Amino acid sequence: SGHHEELLAVASVLLQKYPLSVQLLNMSAISHKSLGQFSKVVENFERVTQINDKSPDAFNNLGVAYKNQGSLYFQL
Repeated sequence: SGHHEELLAVASVLLQKYPLSVQLLNMSAISHKSLGQFSKVVENFERVTQINDKSPDAFNNLGVAYKNQGSLYFQL
């Protein structure tokens, strides 16, 4: 848990300088997932899909994040 918290702190600082970095957003999302912060995972992957709207992987990751969050959208 401490490792992921450290990674999030570093990623947060770097994202201020490189807000369009898909790699940093992905790393941040993975750390949030490990900490059980699923709304933050969704937030990060939504940003990735906005930056890279042609990436099937980005949309797949977002769909999995919604599912893990228990989104009602996927329960209809």
